[in-house]
Amino acid sequence: FAVGALYGVLGTLNLADLAVKISQAPASTYGLIAAASFLLFVVFAIKAAAFPLYLWLPGTYAETSAPVAALFAIMTKVGLYAMLRVHGTLFNELTAPMALINLIDPWMLLLGLLTLIMATFGVLAAINVRRQVAYLVLASVGTLMIALGINTQAALTGGLYYWIHTTLMTAGFFLLAGQIVRTRGDQIGETHPPMPQAILAGSLFLAYAIGLAGLPPLTGFFGKTMILFAALANPLWVPIYATVLISSVLMVVALARSGSALFYRVEHAPAAVKSAPINTRLSWAAVSIPLGLVVLMVIASKPITHWLTQTSIQIHDTPRYIQRVLHPTPTAPGAGFAPHPLHDTKVAH
Repeated sequence: FAVGALYGVLGTLNLADLAVKISQAPASTYGLIAAASFLLFVVFAIKAAAFPLYLWLPGTYAETSAPVAALFAIMTKVGLYAMLRVHGTLFNELTAPMALINLIDPWMLLLGLLTLIMATFGVLAAINVRRQVAYLVLASVGTLMIALGINTQAALTGGLYYWIHTTLMTAGFFLLAGQIVRTRGDQIGETHPPMPQAILAGSLFLAYAIGLAGLPPLTGFFGKTMILFAALANPLWVPIYATVLISSVLMVVALARSGSALFYRVEHAPAAVKSAPINTRLSWAAVSIPLGLVVLMVIASKPITHWLTQTSIQIHDTPRYIQRVLHPTPTAPGAGFAPHPLHDTKVAH
């Protein structure tokens, strides 16, 4: 319906073309454009599992197999990408009419804060491993929505850095949760026999917990730090700081409690959980690969940050994007580009 409404009013679905058409749209169409765009935002929020549309995610991710849940943890970010591309292109101060500027950003920030708060409560209340990791995915969604809601180039750079980090870490943590479930069961509070390879499992659990709680020296700390520095320019920086920092502390508490229960509560336990034979070395290698990539991100943080800064600059340069898509101009290799003013951009009807 939302896509049909936009097409009916503006006659196009190309993002660059839509941005131009919205900038030239008569005021009488603003209400329908805003309604259709807000409905699109709701659809993307469902995909991203943003508050209050997140209830489907914890149960779904907790009940599926570990490899599928790891893939789902990656795919959840598609909703956030759609928000960034669609609303970031169509409703910004460089392209949209004054009445439609920042149509979604205030909602993005508010829902990001609420999503992070509810996810933190979920992490604290979770009684099984996979559900706790599912709420950690939800917490990453909230943090990324905060970065998008701040809507500055610096916040987007930090958000992109955190985006890569949390995608790798949540996928790896789901694979680790699958290993734990195979050997001792899913319930955190139950006693159990000592886990096979408990030292390896415990070390990986500690590393993933540190990364997803946003503690140094892993990339979650750097990503959150960049987002928080960017938040200082936002009028709501106090609630942003309070929410992000308090949620990190509470996640540390919840994950420390879970780790102690999983790896130290071993006396008077029932029989170990039986499962189908698996390739143990391959499974542990799969669990370790995302963590290894995050360590490489720490080592290469300077060039990665530079690349992400350039990416965020390009994303915020909407007139240049419109010019490149609608009127591509061949240039010599390495030549610069001078974007045309938006009002000079003509679109064939």
